[in-house]
Amino acid sequence: MSISIGYAVSNGKKVSATDLFKEADNKMYQEKLYSNHSTRSEVIRTLMKSLEMRDFIAEGHVDRLQVLI
Repeated sequence: MSISIGYAVSNGKKVSATDLFKEADNKMYQEKLYSNHSTRSEVIRTLMKSLEMRDFIAEGHVDRLQVLI
């Protein structure tokens, strides 16, 4: 489970609340995409390391998985 937060601030210029909300929403989704990719990569790395440590026979399988990623 993860959470992504986006924010936007007005620096004194006249900006509508809708525009600020859109900016914050866009930033949130950018963070969400980045975080999701990082988490997925870490899970795959951990699983591959576990396979390597468990069995030398699986090592060839891990190498083939790396080619697919």
